[in-house]
Amino acid sequence: LETEELYQLIRAAVLNLPDRCREVFTLSRNENLTNKEIAHQLGISVKTVEAQITLALKRIRKFLGDRYSYLW
Repeated sequence: LETEELYQLIRAAVLNLPDRCREVFTLSRNENLTNKEIAHQLGISVKTVEAQITLALKRIRKFLGDRYSYLW
């Protein structure tokens, strides 16, 4: 039950990300693209991809709160 709850919380956290941030994070995690592949596909720099993924992870951590801090 906790695994399903966690999955739903992460999904909600990802849906709450800004559009570009969500797009980059989804390509990275769901499509398993490299940062270079994402940058090429979206026409942005690899540094921008890295920054967007970092931002996404921070926002997801904040959304989940302390209850799931053991994941990080």
